[in-house]
Amino acid sequence: MNTKLRNGLAVAGIAVVGIVGIALPASANDEKPFTVAGFCGWDPGTDGGTYGHAYGHANVRSGPGAHCDRRGGAEPQDSLHYRCYAAAADGSTWTYVTDERTWLTGWIRDTYLSGGGSYTHC
Repeated sequence: MNTKLRNGLAVAGIAVVGIVGIALPASANDEKPFTVAGFCGWDPGTDGGTYGHAYGHANVRSGPGAHCDRRGGAEPQDSLHYRCYAAAADGSTWTYVTDERTWLTGWIRDTYLSGGGSYTHC
């Protein structure tokens, strides 16, 4: 292979790697989890249509975050209708639920829910 052709291919390879290297961070940012600044009192109308239960007594809160007021609690024997989830500012995820026994609605942190809570974004 002649030297000019080999050098030309090497330069082209560097250019392609440089372009791909520049493009990758943009796509990596697209894959970051959806986050919302959890605000208290948010009652979304989304209905994910799945059910589960709490692993133990779980606080039901007025918004997706431990800083929100406690509305009540859910027990392991309660059937919970998982409506949707949101990610709080700290990265934790919370599911908006309706307790089928008490009809209480609110947010429970996903670590306390069977199946990891809802998989439908609010």
